[in-house]
Amino acid sequence: MIENDWPTLPPRLKPLLEAEYPRFSAAEMVRRRAAVEAALSQVNCDHLVFYGANRAGSAVQWLTQWPVTVEAIGVFTPGECDALFVQWINHVPLAKRLASEAEVSWGGESSIRAALAALEQRGALASLDRWASLSTRHSRRASAKSPI
Repeated sequence: MIENDWPTLPPRLKPLLEAEYPRFSAAEMVRRRAAVEAALSQVNCDHLVFYGANRAGSAVQWLTQWPVTVEAIGVFTPGECDALFVQWINHVPLAKRLASEAEVSWGGESSIRAALAALEQRGALASLDRWASLSTRHSRRASAKSPI
């Protein structure tokens, strides 16, 4: 099929094809964030940790527009910019372009630990010992599998 044979798109859809990357509208992203804030409020929760790996983390893309490649973990706090930690350092530049409303960083040795640090900076100290325990166990398992 050559380009001239393509069906004519309605004018409202043409910007999707002309965009450098497919993106959801600012209004849609505001709607999504409001829905998450409302859900957090209903359960009296101040923060949300969201995770994805190998393009299976739809929550990450749903909130930030980053289509998770290898691994990403984020922290959502109402009224604050999301903290998004991308596991592979070479993916950070593109993640910053696509998740332009989030504070994107490399996850370092452990994206889980980076997310815990972000939670601590945001005042989420309750139950942090439990999460730190999970992070330590995750790191030990990862280290045990590593040949280095």
